[in-house]
Parts: sequence; structure tokens; C-alpha cells
Amino acid sequence: MDEELAPYKYLCNLFTHYLLGEIDESDFLWEVESWSSPCEMFTILQGESKKSQKVLASLNSKDFFHWDIEFPDVFYGDNSGFDCVIGNPPYVEQSELNYKPLVRKTEKCGSTYAFLFELSLSILKDIGEYGYIIPMSGISTTRMSPLQELLTGNSKKINIANFAVRPSKIFPGVDMNVSIITGTKGNSSKQQIKTTGYIRWYSNERKRLFESLNYVLCTEFIKNGIFPKLGTEKDRGILSKLSKIKRNISDYVDNESSRIIYYHSGGRYWRKALEKKLSSHYKPLPIVDFAYHPILCALNSSLYYWYWITFSNCYDLVSRDVLDFPINLENIDHHILWQFSELAHNLMKDYEENCEIRLRTKSGKTFEEKNYYPVKSKKIIDEIDNLLGTLYGLDESEIRYICNFESRFRMKDNDL
Repeated sequence: MDEELAPYKYLCNLFTHYLLGEIDESDFLWEVESWSSPCEMFTILQGESKKSQKVLASLNSKDFFHWDIEFPDVFYGDNSGFDCVIGNPPYVEQSELNYKPLVRKTEKCGSTYAFLFELSLSILKDIGEYGYIIPMSGISTTRMSPLQELLTGNSKKINIANFAVRPSKIFPGVDMNVSIITGTKGNSSKQQIKTTGYIRWYSNERKRLFESLNYVLCTEFIKNGIFPKLGTEKDRGILSKLSKIKRNISDYVDNESSRIIYYHSGGRYWRKALEKKLSSHYKPLPIVDFAYHPILCALNSSLYYWYWITFSNCYDLVSRDVLDFPINLENIDHHILWQFSELAHNLMKDYEENCEIRLRTKSGKTFEEKNYYPVKSKKIIDEIDNLLGTLYGLDESEIRYICNFESRFRMKDNDL
């Protein structure tokens, strides 16, 4: 830093300490008045003023970083700021910090990567470029809505690449799904937001991974807390059809109903819903009688798995992921209801015939654990997807795409 800027950094440090409550108001005001006098300021900086000695002790205890003081050339002019900001911020919860971050827009996110994203946009010039690596939850959970609103409100263009943690990791040692966000700061009136799908790959494909990235426009499908992950125009077309349906599973929930579906987060490549509760991890979903079998089928379908991958953090299955799934069963043909009933019965029977019972020991106690393998019931699940396809108005190629979605990863007999 230029020596000529030392007095200005002193003043900035002074104000920062005052904001943090580390010096009282009278000392702060005295220092500000002294700062306006060059002679007195020189005395303060030399540590010769008795009144300033205790303030100096506090000021010297921390070395604050002031961007405009450290980079005066960058922050001088009409369009001040850096041309480009990139980073891989720490994924640390605010509760683990021993200080309170001075952020305004992302404080409720409660995570340092959101705070640093806010900072990066504040020091970036208009039409400047940014690039950040963050957990995928940053673009797919309501908790991170303030971060998403910050991005959409300050970006002319956003591209989001989404990488799975299995079968191979994008970064060795980082055992989580991550998103790489690149964008251009600017007016959001004609904004373009594009995403990739949920990218899985094997280790021998790493060299070609970034060459094969395909971004698809998703702006019209963004909803509170979620940027959908769309990898192809086929994904976009299917989502467009589902988005036109104005009813969802929540419309068929009846807390007084005895017809209960149980769902849970287990399994990486399949979503599974059952008629019986196997453990405390299964969550109840009471459904009106006539909609019970169609919804039971839907929650076991590849279409629902595709929907969950598109809108979730690809790790947890939360109630919103279930209740928001679009489905319209009003005025549904009785023959179609019967088909769903038959398929639901056949699927549950097939699950039981292909399940395995294992002995597990926990806390010194041995118990039985029943494991289901949906991959072994793929033929029935395909029949369900074909029936759902007609319900949603999907064409033959779209139904085939859903049935084969991620098949090179999902068609393993070891996934629960």
C-alpha cells in the first residue's frame, strides 16, 4: 500500500473498530477530529499522543482489509471494481465463526460461501465476470434464496454447471455435489440463466468432461429456492409440459386418510415409496383414496426420479420435493385408475419378491433390515412411466428418454 494512503487506512480501521463496538463513541469522535488536523494526525500515527495510545492498541490488534485503499486504481472512476472475480470459498457455517460477518443481503443464508459471493459482486465492475464453486445446495434450497435473489438481481448472464459426487468427484476430497457458477454482472432486465443437468461421469471420462458441458436456458422455470438442472432440450421440453399442470400432490393430501404412502431419502439412483413404514426414516404421506395408487406409482417412477434430480439438491428428499410434484387426477378415466392400481400392486409385490433381509448390529443390538432393489423391477417401472407419459402428454421420444434416464448409472443391481 502507498504510504500516502496510510492516514486513510487508519481512518477506515478506526471506523471499523467503532462499528464492531471495540472503541467508544467519544474516542471515535476525538480521533476523527484529530484526523482532520495534519499535525495531530502525524502525532497519532507516531504513537506520541497520550489520548490515542489506548485507541492505537485496539487498532493495532487487527489488520482490516479495505479494498478501495489496497487497490485505489481499481476503485477509482465511474465504473469502479475488478474486471473478474473467481473463487472457491470456504463452506463454513456462520455458527462456527467467532465474529459476525458484515453482510446485508445473504446473512440469512448462514454460510460463508454466500457471504463471499455477496462481497465478490460488490467489488466487481458492471459487465465484469465472476466464477465461483459452491455446494449444489446453494442453487436448490430455500435457505439459500437470498443468495439466489442476489445473483438474479445483479447478473446479466448466469451459467451453472452441476456436478455429482458419484460415481466420480469433480474435486478429490470434496465429498459433496457442487455447482460451478459463472456469470456477468449487469442489468437483469434481459437476463439469461442457463444450467447443465446433473452431471455424472466415470473417472476415465474426466479429460472430456468440460468439453462436453451443455447449458440449457432455464430462466422461465426458476422458482423460489431452486434453479432447475436441465441438461438437454429434451429436459426443457418435458419440464415445459409438466409446468403447465396446475395441480400437484399436495392437492391430494388428506390428513384424515388411512391410505398412507411412505417415502424416504435412501438410494442414490432410485426414488422409492412404499405402503409400509420400514423405519423412522420413512415419512408418511396420507392420500385421498382415489389418488392413492396413481401417486404411489408416480413416486416410484423414473419420471419422478428425473423431477427430483432436476429440482432437488440431489441428496435429500424433503416434503417440498414430494408435495410440489405436478399431477392432475381430476376427471381421470376409470380405466386409467384401474391400470395404476394394477401397476402399484404388481410393483409392491415385485419389490417384496426381490428384497433382501440382512442382519445389522447397532449399539450392541442385532436387528433385521429389509432392503429393496427397484432396479430389479425396472420393467414394471417402465410400464408406469409409459402410463404417466400419456397422462402428461409426453410424446414417444420423451417417454423413452425418461425410461432410459441415467440408465448407464442406474442399471446397477447394488443400488437400493
